[in-house]
Amino acid sequence: MDTVLRRKLLAAIHAEKKKACLSDADYRAVLREVVGVESAADCSPEQLRKLADHFKSFSRRQPPKNSGDNFYRIIEGTQNWKQKRHIAGLWVELGYKASALDTRAKKQFGKDYFTQLSGDDLQTLGRDLTKRLAKRKQS
Repeated sequence: MDTVLRRKLLAAIHAEKKKACLSDADYRAVLREVVGVESAADCSPEQLRKLADHFKSFSRRQPPKNSGDNFYRIIEGTQNWKQKRHIAGLWVELGYKASALDTRAKKQFGKDYFTQLSGDDLQTLGRDLTKRLAKRKQS
């Protein structure tokens, strides 16, 4: 594979990473799952094509995060993905715009994107949303 094509594939992969708002840890989890490496730079030409196709097919399957459908994209297999999907579901059930999850992550935890939260931050947010939903159902 010539270097120009390799660079184009790497650029496309990184553009899709940015579009999906993946943290570095989540991106590396996708790399491990799809092609079994830690870095796209370590990929063979076939692995780069497979990875690029994976990200492109994912983009076609999922609406963009701010598509107006009140949907927040959480990629399966990334760090804490089940917990993040649960929290995103609580958020939407409470009637909040999915795009506001990033604002909450920034204001409360200092992270640019909700998908960058982990551990205690996710537990804190999940407990808060669960309490708010229980309170709302009581009224």
